[in-house]
Amino acid sequence: VELRRESEPLAPDGDEAFADAARAVTVEATGRLRGDVSAEGRLAYRRKTYEEPFRLLGRQDAESVALRLSSRAQLADGALDGRLVYDALTERAPLLQETYVLVGQDLGEYVWRDGEGEPRAGEPDGVAQLDEFFPETTPLEGTYLRTFVPGTDLVPTVGVGLGLRLAARPGDVWAPLDVVELRTTVDVREKTRERDVLRVLLFDPAVLQQPGELGTVDGRFRIEQEVVFFPNTPARGARLLADHLRSSSRLAAGREDRLVQSARAEAFAPLAATVDARLAVVAGRRRTVSEAFASRTYDLRSVGLEGSLRWAPSERVAVTFAPTVADRADALAGPGRPTGALVARLPAEVRWTRSGRFSAAARAEVSSVSLRGEGAGGLALFELTDGRGPGLSALWGIDAQVGLTDRLRGSLVYDARAPADARLVQTVRVQLSAAL
Repeated sequence: VELRRESEPLAPDGDEAFADAARAVTVEATGRLRGDVSAEGRLAYRRKTYEEPFRLLGRQDAESVALRLSSRAQLADGALDGRLVYDALTERAPLLQETYVLVGQDLGEYVWRDGEGEPRAGEPDGVAQLDEFFPETTPLEGTYLRTFVPGTDLVPTVGVGLGLRLAARPGDVWAPLDVVELRTTVDVREKTRERDVLRVLLFDPAVLQQPGELGTVDGRFRIEQEVVFFPNTPARGARLLADHLRSSSRLAAGREDRLVQSARAEAFAPLAATVDARLAVVAGRRRTVSEAFASRTYDLRSVGLEGSLRWAPSERVAVTFAPTVADRADALAGPGRPTGALVARLPAEVRWTRSGRFSAAARAEVSSVSLRGEGAGGLALFELTDGRGPGLSALWGIDAQVGLTDRLRGSLVYDARAPADARLVQTVRVQLSAAL
């Protein structure tokens, strides 16, 4: 327990004598539990009250809570392993402004495409707009970095988070069930201006990811379930995976809500001594609703097949083919926007390693995208086509590492892409490093 008394001069220039300004009370407690169920926690509560003369100057009383609890449980001789982390914090936080900074190819992850955002008169106009930045399609292509700059105004918020990880191995209890393992992940994050702190700390669904001035500033809910078959035979097996993610963020430009759902069923096995194969059926949904930009508002639903064939004739050489085909539809496509696409991709990669001093990977991909409907779509079109754009396009590249001497190494990274309706884009980086 801490009792604190603060004194400050009432005059801004500090010439007057010090006067009683505020009193603060802080209570902090920690606890620890050991055993099959172990836990460790910390709780801190602070209340600060100002004297009347300082309240007239704009000072406000404040309460703050900081809480963190972490625990782990191993039950049934390790057949069930669970980990839980819970934390909460009250604070004054700013609203964030999305912006893009020109940083060059070493750090950049986004590309500016003038005129490919919202439809505006006079585009392209040489003025960078937020909706004209797109993720890079090939490495080293992006020259901008996305960042979020805090505003000048602070708003009181309550933040709470919960992370849960569960792993179940039924075979440790009953041997016939050792053909399956289960993994569950739950992640909840919420930062809100809701005034009822207790409801937020208890994860009341009525206050999570809510709109409005006193609603969510930044919220996230994610749950993932994975089922692995034949975990003790890594060369062959199968896997089921389902993922649900819902997030909401309130930025200076407006609110954005996102929903990502995916389901995947895959199986893999060796076809021969040097050939491995994998086949997956995938379905998913990606929905984004933006208050500020119509080109960032879309609802993509897709179903497809993904395959992989890997041939390794020796320890030094491996060749991989990974064809994919997917059919996608945009449920929120408006006038002048494509309503869907059939995407087919055929990537191939060759890896070669020699003597531990030389390694190289050559990759190439041919993509075919058939759009349903016409028009520009900004980020919605980028997501619909995996950044390839409509028509027939190609990507290729080389990544090589060479040990020139015991202390001198060199690397080469080269990538290129040839869209169907745009210019050829090539990037290259050569680097030498010496160990003294």
